[in-house]
Amino acid sequence: MKTLLWFQRDLRTQDNPCLQWALQKGQPVIAVYIYSPDEDAPWSEGSASRWWLHHSLQKLSAQLAEFNIKLHFFKANSRDVLNGLFKTGEFSDIAWGNRIEPYRRKYETQIEKLAQDNGIQVKRFNHDLLKTPANFLTASQQTPYKVFTPFYKKLRYELDLNSVTNLQHRQCSPCSHFDSSPLQNSCALQELSLLDKHAWHEKLHRYWNPGETSALNQLDHFIETALNQYTEQRDFPALDGTSNLSPHLHFGEISPAQIVQQIMPLILDSSNKNYTEAESFLRQLIWREFARYILWHFPQTIDQPMNRKFNAGFWHADNALLKTWQQGKTGIKIVDAGMKQLWETGSMHNRVRMLAASLLTKNMGASWQQGARWFWDTLVDADLANNSMGWQWVAGCGVDAAPYFRIFNPETQASKFDKQNSYTDKWLKEKNTVNEPIIDISSSRKQALERYNTYIRHSV
Repeated sequence: MKTLLWFQRDLRTQDNPCLQWALQKGQPVIAVYIYSPDEDAPWSEGSASRWWLHHSLQKLSAQLAEFNIKLHFFKANSRDVLNGLFKTGEFSDIAWGNRIEPYRRKYETQIEKLAQDNGIQVKRFNHDLLKTPANFLTASQQTPYKVFTPFYKKLRYELDLNSVTNLQHRQCSPCSHFDSSPLQNSCALQELSLLDKHAWHEKLHRYWNPGETSALNQLDHFIETALNQYTEQRDFPALDGTSNLSPHLHFGEISPAQIVQQIMPLILDSSNKNYTEAESFLRQLIWREFARYILWHFPQTIDQPMNRKFNAGFWHADNALLKTWQQGKTGIKIVDAGMKQLWETGSMHNRVRMLAASLLTKNMGASWQQGARWFWDTLVDADLANNSMGWQWVAGCGVDAAPYFRIFNPETQASKFDKQNSYTDKWLKEKNTVNEPIIDISSSRKQALERYNTYIRHSV
């Protein structure tokens, strides 16, 4: 018999309990990756994310070969593929890492039942999270957290108690038998068609290097070169002051637990001069955890506001205005620079993301869903939990949202965080850069406040 190993968002070999569990079974391991965009619709990967996924899978395939495991690719419905494999009678077990998206959770439940109906043992892991959401509840009411600060405090306390994480990184012996026989209906990686025919994405190689090895190297690089100034520099978009780990985390090339294992000793060492910097970075990692926790408990927040007062009628659509924002032609320099950075690199500095989101949803009055969709299509680190919660937070309609009356002034922000125009000068080099703002910041802020105040009064 054989063990089936189903990869999803855990494209790594270290700290991968699925892989370790499969290898410990002592029988041939067959690994599969199933690309099923229809099952993810309408949130299947955008072009930038597909570029990353292609190269990450290429790296994973080579790494698994060192364990005598061949990675098989499929482009089909995951339930159909796995049920077909179950019915061959060749497999006694299957392991996979759980997804948190609501539609994926539904499919995984169906797949688990199909496996059990065929007499196959199922082993599932939550190795993309620090805590299992279902069991992490408020002490007083045993209900899900809706505010970040108490969530952070409880999780932070438990990390202190369990500062030495039990990672699945011990050396595993490769499979004794390399099963290279093809699986029916499998295909080559290129046949997944993850790369657009137009080679626009080739430029991404200048900025990113997907894969597990790169993720681990990036974490080391960040700790050695940027962590000691993280609190001071993380808000300045012209500086390389952030970890740049978000796409690696999204595709599971590195786990949150691996990061915690390296960060916690710096926090717990009272003589370490980088204590506050490490603590600040850990808080951001827990914010990511909170986004995934919220999506697990409140799946409607994919496209519906947590605060249901802000229904679709609150926002107005102006496709022409939206397009100027997407193209970085608003005339608001720091926002336009961010949109240019996004289009060129598949990423945008987090401070600028907030400014761009605030301008679109508050000054322009467009829906947060429109902004979230554009980010989803263009970010290499497009993550449904982070993207949905982040946009709702800025728009003032989400869980633990920023107050609706907090409207970022991009010009004030630029004078504070890009005083020398280093960031804007870098990304606004084109001759067709718009110099005249298409919207007045002061008057549009006033209109936004009136709109929010009126709506909230009438919604009580």
